[in-house]
Amino acid sequence: MECRKDTYIAGETIKGNMFLKVLKAFPIGSVSIILLGEERIQEGKTEAKAPTLSETINLPLQYINSVIPPGAYTIPFSYNLSASLPGSLPEKRCGKYAGSISYQATLEIKSMDPSIPTLAFSVPFKIIQNHPNRVDLLYEDRRLVTGCGCRNKGESAIEIAFKENRIYYKHDKISLNIVLDNLTCSADIESVKGELFQVITFTHKGFNSGIPKEEKSLLYSFAVELQALHNEKVVSLHDHKIQEGPEKEEFGSVVGTLVKREYELVLTPIYDMCWISDCPFVSFK
Repeated sequence: MECRKDTYIAGETIKGNMFLKVLKAFPIGSVSIILLGEERIQEGKTEAKAPTLSETINLPLQYINSVIPPGAYTIPFSYNLSASLPGSLPEKRCGKYAGSISYQATLEIKSMDPSIPTLAFSVPFKIIQNHPNRVDLLYEDRRLVTGCGCRNKGESAIEIAFKENRIYYKHDKISLNIVLDNLTCSADIESVKGELFQVITFTHKGFNSGIPKEEKSLLYSFAVELQALHNEKVVSLHDHKIQEGPEKEEFGSVVGTLVKREYELVLTPIYDMCWISDCPFVSFK
């Protein structure tokens, strides 16, 4: 089996050929390509696995369910990958945690005779998720800017795009492409405030036991050294290293069972002598 390349962007089409050389007549039952993707998460000695891709491509060989004569056979195959597939991630460790995302294509040949073992051959391939044309990597918000006396000062917009869309770990560096669009605003943007929140979902003990509840807590704040004068548009690449945060398993006054833990990054422009609503401009997990 041969694939035309070993790295694909999510949403692309995998193309290749299956080469089969038969030395003597063989009772062939099926010929298929199996595409598998697996996400593996490990915490200490506990390991969990989940499929990211599971697809079988049955190849159209004319001798299926019959005896194939000796000879050389070539069968092309193709499969359109989903644009939502997560990108490949080599195993990475952070303390007691480890995780990976891997993909492989397996050629499988089965005989009509159950006493003959199945022939299988596998090749790994990689998925890149951050295609430059994928709009779901882009976060945008536009808000009305007001000042003292509720005087309308126009609108500002902030756009955020990850340079790499992948799984991040503590102490990793996040690279963000930030666009401050202040072209229709008369107020200057002095800086951008960043905040990292922990969002936990849990079921607590006692009253309403078993009903999921969500709690959000600030882990830390940081400054983005970026300015945009009024009637100006600024484009910048900002690198931020993820810091340690005061994670907790205790929620308020009760102790509960953790269902899931997520993180939310919030970016808010700070204006010169102006204020906007308390809602952040951009917030994403």
